[in-house]
Amino acid sequence: MLNEMINIEITTKYISDTLGLDVRISPWNEQGKLPYVLVDTYDLQVVNLEKAECLFIIPKGELGSLATIKKHLDILSERVHLPIVLILDSITPARKRSLIGAHIPFVVGKNQLYLPFMGAYLCERHSAWKPAKNELMPSAQAILFHCLYMKLPRIFVSDIQLGYSTMQISRSVKQLGDFGIVGLHKEGVRIVMTGLENYRAAVERAKPFLINPCKEKRIYVDKFVIEEKKDSGCGFLRAGLSALSEYSFLNMPALETIAYYGKVDDLVGTKELIDIDTQYEVEIWKYDPIRLEYSDSNNVVDPLSLVASLRGDTDDPRVEQAVEELLLKGQW
Repeated sequence: MLNEMINIEITTKYISDTLGLDVRISPWNEQGKLPYVLVDTYDLQVVNLEKAECLFIIPKGELGSLATIKKHLDILSERVHLPIVLILDSITPARKRSLIGAHIPFVVGKNQLYLPFMGAYLCERHSAWKPAKNELMPSAQAILFHCLYMKLPRIFVSDIQLGYSTMQISRSVKQLGDFGIVGLHKEGVRIVMTGLENYRAAVERAKPFLINPCKEKRIYVDKFVIEEKKDSGCGFLRAGLSALSEYSFLNMPALETIAYYGKVDDLVGTKELIDIDTQYEVEIWKYDPIRLEYSDSNNVVDPLSLVASLRGDTDDPRVEQAVEELLLKGQW
């Protein structure tokens, strides 16, 4: 009998709606092969996610420690040669981080999922390329944020226009699917991206993989140089704490920070601040925030990119609170 706290039909519908997959569930009839502790601790169901078959395990009571879960999964893996997915009714941020860190797939109710083994089935194979690190490429992060701002439940990948090549968009979208952040499926010859209608859930799925869009190198540039660049057609947006003050009640800092996407050699600056009144702090960005076309930008970088650039980058509790409030506000 399933845990009364977990409605497995709601869970499977959530997976189907989010990833655009045909989900079928059936009882697992080989529980007699398992140690009593596993049968007593979990209900088990075989689930077909289109081409991928996996085993759902649903705790019958309180979930154990990470070490206990890993021990149970190791025992199961020796007897069941299927991906194993933990099904939960709720999860704390700390628990979620620990499961993702241990690469344990899970689904929580109807608002969170982490299914890294599904990557191969969620996007057609455009190339043999695979990401080297467990983090988003700059182009993938820019595409994700841009699509979230569009506020559409589904988007044809071929409609994405951010100045990237078709191959770069293909690889970026594939990575978003590989990491379980979005769902991908084909309609005819076109690929559709799904799972964007609930921005909070999408951002939560993306959090472990987000990168800081700013390169470590920052320079200080005379204001007249920036103004000349603006006159010649270069675009600059407020960034850092200067941008955060536009989105929150924080005071505008004395030193204004701006984002720049382009060759560093095109800007004449210094590595050290010389004059706070005559210089800008310039962040060199890994993708162009201007192309995201965030409609309420008011000449500042978009809110999700700003959050990604500031989270964990300050010891000021006021700034940390403003960043978290911006993330939760969801006015985009």
